[in-house]
Amino acid sequence: MNFVFPYKKRTSDFEMIQAIRWIRMSFPNANIFTIGDIVPGAENIPCKQYNNIRGVDVTNRILTFANTIGGKFIYMNDDFFVTPKL
Repeated sequence: MNFVFPYKKRTSDFEMIQAIRWIRMSFPNANIFTIGDIVPGAENIPCKQYNNIRGVDVTNRILTFANTIGGKFIYMNDDFFVTPKL
């Protein structure tokens, strides 16, 4: 299963690192990608900022993933947290 984060680094990667950690707890064999900036614990596909409008830039990053890796994926953000199965 592929989890994809379009990501532009801010002052702290704390939320992103925690989101990745929570995915690993529920899906240890998941493929986790960042599109844009590098975060420890995820594979990275480099993608420079395309536009100052956030929605345009995020769309460009997702299309970059689709053209590079392709296939099914789950779109993620740094404030999405996957919880373990109960």
